[in-house]
Amino acid sequence: MTKTTNYQLNQWDPTDRVLRTDFNSDNQKIDAAIAEAKAASSYVKIKELTVSTAAAAVDLDVSDVDFSQFMKVELFFQCPEQRSVSVRVNNLSSGYLSIALSGTGSRDPGSSDRLAAFPGYSYGALLFYTPHPQGKVGCVNITYDGSTSYSGSQLVAPCTWSALTSFNFSVDQGTLPTGTYAALFGVRK
Repeated sequence: MTKTTNYQLNQWDPTDRVLRTDFNSDNQKIDAAIAEAKAASSYVKIKELTVSTAAAAVDLDVSDVDFSQFMKVELFFQCPEQRSVSVRVNNLSSGYLSIALSGTGSRDPGSSDRLAAFPGYSYGALLFYTPHPQGKVGCVNITYDGSTSYSGSQLVAPCTWSALTSFNFSVDQGTLPTGTYAALFGVRK
């Protein structure tokens, strides 16, 4: 019986006897190779949240995440129905700084009651600045309504990365429907 070059998986010829143990051995090799590749990847999903019951607000708990292990952090959000969704951290409702991004330059930061907002059909991304334990949680928010409207802003939360325990998603009216999804990804150092 011949074997594959990289993982020595069985390659049966028509005259070879096929054994269950050969299949089991191959599956163990494949499983180990996938686990090794996943462990070696620097881009990882840190946390995710899927709304299973409609709610006015949901939290993505990150209290067990050591953000100092990451060079880059991204938060993606998608709501399957038309909702305007606010994003906060640690359930804080004041103290955020916001500055719009545009082709006309910048202005002095304004205060805000949220880290970001996803309008309309609510999908977009928060691209965070490199986490530093004593640095404030800061990001660029990019949103798109699926047709003609897009926007962006720089935002800073009133807490440091070492104090960050949760991302909070809420709607002013209605609920976050079943299937609303948030995923936090990062690039490990």
